[in-house]
Amino acid sequence: TPPPPPPTDPNDAKDRMAQRERDFRAALVRVGEAKAAARESERWDPSRGYKPFDDVQDAVYDMALAKTAVYESHLELALSLLTVAKGEAPSSLDTFDWVYERGVADGNVRCLSFMLAAMTKANVVSGVCEVLWVANECGVTGEVDPKAMKGALGMLADLEELGLLDGKDVDALNQTKEVLKEEESAQAVS
Repeated sequence: TPPPPPPTDPNDAKDRMAQRERDFRAALVRVGEAKAAARESERWDPSRGYKPFDDVQDAVYDMALAKTAVYESHLELALSLLTVAKGEAPSSLDTFDWVYERGVADGNVRCLSFMLAAMTKANVVSGVCEVLWVANECGVTGEVDPKAMKGALGMLADLEELGLLDGKDVDALNQTKEVLKEEESAQAVS
């Protein structure tokens, strides 16, 4: 399927984000319903679990796509903020080599590195924080290009010192530092 057209502006991007969140919650409910129906079925065999039930497999697959779409909508908001800041036309994530419907950990981490560097260079604070949120949620924070990460965190730390970050941005900064610290200590152990 071709990628969706990019949001026309940040407000459109936020609307899309809210819609994708709703779609994901609905997909989650469908998984629960499909699993419940499977357990009540005469074919239910606890030793085999949900494998034989196509409805469950389909619902889980749809839920994974819906979750990826949520992450994509956060990155689309970041990109929309960037294009507005630079006075450019709306563009889609493939500008940064994003492969739609693929998920973040499945080869889209480079895209996060490119986006983070571009957002930092243009001083798009909220955009930086959206990209960091996605990296943290997907467990790929440590895989993002260290130079891009250092630049982004440095910019946010400077702004925080000046009292110029809002609560959500401070959360993204602290969450990212926390995740990186955990990953460092995990590597030190192994």
